[in-house]
Amino acid sequence: MLVLLSTYPEYSEKLRSVHLLAPVSFMENSRSTMIRALSLPFGSYSFITPLFGDTSLLENVFIRNILGFESCRRTEGALFICPYLFFVGFGGRSDYTLENVYPDFYSTHPARCSMNQAIHFVQLYKSGHFRQFDFGTKGNEQRYNQTTPPDYQLVNINPRFPLHLYHSKDDTFSAKEDVEHLVTLLGNKSVRHFIDLNNFAHMDFVLGYNVKDVVNGDVLSEMKRVDGLLAG
Repeated sequence: MLVLLSTYPEYSEKLRSVHLLAPVSFMENSRSTMIRALSLPFGSYSFITPLFGDTSLLENVFIRNILGFESCRRTEGALFICPYLFFVGFGGRSDYTLENVYPDFYSTHPARCSMNQAIHFVQLYKSGHFRQFDFGTKGNEQRYNQTTPPDYQLVNINPRFPLHLYHSKDDTFSAKEDVEHLVTLLGNKSVRHFIDLNNFAHMDFVLGYNVKDVVNGDVLSEMKRVDGLLAG
């Protein structure tokens, strides 16, 4: 959403209220084990980037079996490893996602996507910028007419009502410091909602058993408030 609104500001007029759960933009302070591990081979553009970038992430069933994802698809699988994979791959240790959720979660996740998406996250972590994909010096000159990828212009975001950003301190993917930096740049165009709970992690914003009370209630209240204002 931040990419859309900064690149095509006219879309702001099409939105009533915007609610970003555990938003990812700046990633310099990310504590994600996966992001940090991938930053070694993919943090800077090299000859291996295009070799892997156009492939499908975790499509190979053999690799999925080695990593344990296939076992976690089955209730009788190695459930002891499923929470660990969840913490490492999806944004931190959780006290709010129940174990009986894992088989359903792993039946569809991790979903296939381009490896370029993962590489882009790693580039954001390594560079400290919220910017477009880095294709290397030559590729950047061809695409952007400059040697480094351009930053997304957050100044272009002009919503009718402030963006609402929800985050926590134990989300290792969307770090508290990075969200606070984003809020500082957005200024009065944003409202920050800090979920002050220990071990409330990235995926808890969707799968946590208490999400109705700590997140969704505020989201619905603000949506109703905005609808009332627009109704006159």
